Amino acid sequence: MRLKYRTREHIIADLSVNHFERQTLFAGHASERVRCDYGYDLSVWTYKESGEIEPGQFFVQVKATDTIKLLSKENSIALRLDKRDLTLWLEEFLPVFLVLYDAHADVAYWMCVQVYFGALGDTFSLANIGQTYTVYFNPQDILDSRAIQLFAEYKRRVISQRKSQIGDIWYES
Repeated sequence: MRLKYRTREHIIADLSVNHFERQTLFAGHASERVRCDYGYDLSVWTYKESGEIEPGQFFVQVKATDTIKLLSKENSIALRLDKRDLTLWLEEFLPVFLVLYDAHADVAYWMCVQVYFGALGDTFSLANIGQTYTVYFNPQDILDSRAIQLFAEYKRRVISQRKSQIGDIWYES
């Protein structure tokens, strides 16, 4: 009888999440792995420079591969996504970041899902796609602690906009 064994896919999946967690810690924030993965791998809590926690969080889905292919014509990296994930992410009001980890090079690329699809404007509709959709990462958008700080700033802006929309009902000091 053969026992179960650890595949390369399992290894690089763990490496990808670890890579993200390390960058989050370097940036002074904290991430939690989602135990029941239905579209998110991590949630991230951010902190002020003083160490005080900030309201809200953002969400992260990490994909891992050993074979990144740079599309020279578009100068981008393609990744096919499941429509069910896109549906969830695009309904989310808090930021969702998609991370693609290149295990061979130990580097990750990122995009903010809402910003990416917002930039597509009327050229994109969930109703008009099949079961998958291909997104394109900018190879200049490398995940590091500075990127995590950008994620935190984006989350702060979303929270601030939401606060101004609903007034002080929920945000009284």
